[in-house]
Amino acid sequence: MAREWIFGINTFEVQTRSSFKKMLSLTLDHYGKLARAADLSPNFVPLRDDYKPLHDAFQNIYSSWKGAEGSHEGSTLDIEGLLAQLNTEIKKWEGTVRYVFPEDTPNERSIFPNKRVPFQSGTYEQRISAVKTLTEKLATFTAQPLLLTLSTAVLSFYNTIEAVRLSQTGDEISISQQSSFLENQRITCAIGMYGNLGRIMYLFRQNPVDVEKFWDMSLLRNIPASAYTEELTVDPAAIVTAALSDAEREKVDAATRVFFRNRSAASVHLKVGYSAAAGTAPTLSVTIEQDTERELSASELGWSSDKKYLVVQNEDTETGILSLEVDL
Repeated sequence: MAREWIFGINTFEVQTRSSFKKMLSLTLDHYGKLARAADLSPNFVPLRDDYKPLHDAFQNIYSSWKGAEGSHEGSTLDIEGLLAQLNTEIKKWEGTVRYVFPEDTPNERSIFPNKRVPFQSGTYEQRISAVKTLTEKLATFTAQPLLLTLSTAVLSFYNTIEAVRLSQTGDEISISQQSSFLENQRITCAIGMYGNLGRIMYLFRQNPVDVEKFWDMSLLRNIPASAYTEELTVDPAAIVTAALSDAEREKVDAATRVFFRNRSAASVHLKVGYSAAAGTAPTLSVTIEQDTERELSASELGWSSDKKYLVVQNEDTETGILSLEVDL
């Protein structure tokens, strides 16, 4: 049987299964990096704006779920506030739809048969139901990317407002239902990240390693039970040797995978490589920049049968911090 192509696997969904907390960490990290990138380059503005409602919805539902789980009391979000927000959101949604289908054309009328009325009047349940109906209708326009993106954003808003409404009932059934909405939103965020992965890969097709900067890779990697892990603090103008034992060093060969993350608070460039003796500068090194992750083979770091000491060198004037994992 043919093995599934790795690029056909949504790693964001796989790695966050059964862990809402892990998805919360992942989406906080990813959205923050998109927001910073959008401040520097217009290429990332649509990625940030498309992902923001997905991210916000997961945060809101997670907060509502945790609040209800802990105390069976009302959500930190207020249903009236979300309904007031709906009055603003519907105008934006209309604008996107009418960019694709002009007002009063058959397709536009099929999406908004009663204009804004169902979203701005009626009971809580009726208005929330109108949001659900809208996302389902938008999802039928599979040949219209803008409407599919909008459908996802509307679904995220629905997941949020319905989870908040349920939290106000404060019973065990509502907590279970909220968990279901949170799971739906976890998958929605994973799909959004998977789409962003493709878009970012295109933007960095000349330098693929930069793609990793947009996710906390430690949340996406399966660390073997036998892996050696360590966090090294490297003072300015210092060389620090990873504290692997003699037996652990003997397990390393040219193909051994080594993972690094530069967690330095300041802009510190750390050089890593293998040396013949502890505390000596490597003849071959790879530079790991601040807030950057790299996965390399031992041979790429200069390992050989007479160079078995993994060292980190800091030539900057600020202290550096490097997380290390060696897959033994």
